[in-house]
Amino acid sequence: MEPFPPQKIAEATRLLRAVAHELRLSTLCHLGDGPKTVSELIALTGASQSNLSQHLAKMRMMGLVRCERRSQQMVYHLADPAFAQIIAALKNIYCQHPAAVAPDASPSQRSLS
Repeated sequence: MEPFPPQKIAEATRLLRAVAHELRLSTLCHLGDGPKTVSELIALTGASQSNLSQHLAKMRMMGLVRCERRSQQMVYHLADPAFAQIIAALKNIYCQHPAAVAPDASPSQRSLS
């Protein structure tokens, strides 16, 4: 078995640190459903505009999201399709409706659904 390349481990660590914040993870999960305006993200996350803007700026600097101006609004997207797969996997594990969780699922999966 070959060892994992150190640069890939470093990249994964950077990515996991980025999502290790509730507001950032929530924002990324919503963006996994498609592009959103800042106003939509504020409504979906319940965050203040200043707090959300700070986290969006950090995620832009980290290369997790990209934005574009559409007339008066900024629209955010996930920047990397591979990262979208990670967000989809997290949503699949933690955001399923209780009826969709398999009967033999761990208790942590059931309680987070």
